[in-house]
Amino acid sequence: MGSMGEHDRKRRFSSLSPTPAIAKKLPFLPVSEDKKLDIAVLQYQNQKLTQKLETQKLEYTALENKFSQLKERQQSYDSTLAVVKKSWQQSHVLNAQGSLAAKQIPVLHQAQMVRIIC
Repeated sequence: MGSMGEHDRKRRFSSLSPTPAIAKKLPFLPVSEDKKLDIAVLQYQNQKLTQKLETQKLEYTALENKFSQLKERQQSYDSTLAVVKKSWQQSHVLNAQGSLAAKQIPVLHQAQMVRIIC
């Protein structure tokens, strides 16, 4: 009885093998002409895609360089703009102080005129 159970177990494991018995018996078949053509087409497409990818990489690098140059130029513009802004603010402060002084001058003249009249 023990040998019968062992025989069943061997048969069960052999039926679970990853390669079916039929595939083991068939020899390797030569690749058909259609498959050769498909392989050639895929290789050609792969080559063209690789070339396109390389072209895009070069374009990307060129754009990165251009972006860096523009960024550097923008920094110089930003520095110039900061100087202009500071000068503008200072001139407005001076103008504001000057207009206060201008307003005070006529008041002083009026006070002096009152003294003169009285």
